Amino acid sequence: MEARRRREQGRATVRFTVDRDGQLQDVSILTSTGSAILDEAIDHMLHDAHVPPFPPAMGQTTVTVTVQIRYALQ
Repeated sequence: MEARRRREQGRATVRFTVDRDGQLQDVSILTSTGSAILDEAIDHMLHDAHVPPFPPAMGQTTVTVTVQIRYALQ
């Protein structure tokens, strides 16, 4: 809400590793949104986050993913 009040927007590039159980590890913001509030929201969102576990046929034990997160006021 504070970022919205300040009309802050931005795009961050985030990298994290996912293990077989779907647990996110080694989360890091590679490119900041330019807003400490929005960057903190990313940390909060991804802290202890889970995604679906890997299918049994998938051979990897971990996968590293890089994504962009965009905050835009509409």
